Amino acid sequence: IFVDGRLAFYLKGKIRGKYLVTAQMDTGTENIDELFDDFHRKDARSVFRRLDPDQYYPVYGDSSTLTDDTDSQGKLYVRVDWDRSRAIWGNFNTNFTGTEFAPFNRSLYGAQLLHNSTDDTNLGDATYSLNVFASKAQSLYRHNEFLGTGGSLYYLRDTDIVIGSEKVWVEVRQSGSSRVVQKVPLVSGRDYDIDDFQGRLILRRPLLSVAAQGGPSIIRDEPLAGNQTFLIVDYEYSPQNLDFDDASVGARAKKWFGDHLGIGATWAYEKRTGDDYDIKGADVTLKRSDETFIKAEMAQSESSQTSGSFLSTDGGLNFEPFVSNTAQSQGMAFGIEARASLVDFSPKSRPFEFVFWAK
Repeated sequence: IFVDGRLAFYLKGKIRGKYLVTAQMDTGTENIDELFDDFHRKDARSVFRRLDPDQYYPVYGDSSTLTDDTDSQGKLYVRVDWDRSRAIWGNFNTNFTGTEFAPFNRSLYGAQLLHNSTDDTNLGDATYSLNVFASKAQSLYRHNEFLGTGGSLYYLRDTDIVIGSEKVWVEVRQSGSSRVVQKVPLVSGRDYDIDDFQGRLILRRPLLSVAAQGGPSIIRDEPLAGNQTFLIVDYEYSPQNLDFDDASVGARAKKWFGDHLGIGATWAYEKRTGDDYDIKGADVTLKRSDETFIKAEMAQSESSQTSGSFLSTDGGLNFEPFVSNTAQSQGMAFGIEARASLVDFSPKSRPFEFVFWAK
């Protein structure tokens, strides 16, 4: 009589010479009647897989390597790739980017379908694309902003960060207006290192509080006059009292009509206890090249995407919220961006770009 057991497998191969299937399942050792329960739940023991053997004393005496191409915090992972498309059950990034007013860029666990056409326009864009996802709550989204301290060590607001969920960049903001004049994305392992268990981030180079190019004059009224630099970190974290009945769904689609006209639409909905989040957006692009185009956007949202946004001026020792966790807010935004490069109209002219942005 079997009382407990474990079922585990890994497979990778092609079906009909076109569909590349990668799958893995590991139920762990459980009672027989509970073997297939909670397939969508996060594995609480995954914290022990975060230990880096290169940073500890034991020497294992071999030159073996471990490769994991099944990114899943649950018991099941399935991925099917074909042409330029893929379907996933496991960890994924929503990757709703490319718009100013309707972004939804989170790291979740659940199902996602990315479908891109095999045909391109003459300007290199996929004729159409579709991104659909659905996920049950495994984590919450958080937004942290740090004023540059002149140092490299910054403490996040939370601990137990979901592995690989962080998105880190530096913003240079105009003094007085807080308008973003420059945005520099950072790459893990090259620009920073993160301890996701303790919520600690270390930059490879110190971040000053004032940008060097912010004050070209050698005469200043204040010692720290100039544009301010901020370290921005978005991440997912695992709270203790998360309701697993909450869910997130969304879709992003874009279609090019010919080579120059593209129309896109975005929708995302996140069910929360007493604070549901909903955003809808549409965008139209009239394009001559990657440097010359006109793009118009419209978006409507309800509530806030984050469960809390926090600002720190001392590297994470103290935080102040700048978006209320309980405020029910809704609004609508319109914007238009136009860029023109003289090279597209006169190939012999010198590179020069005109930019217009209004919202």
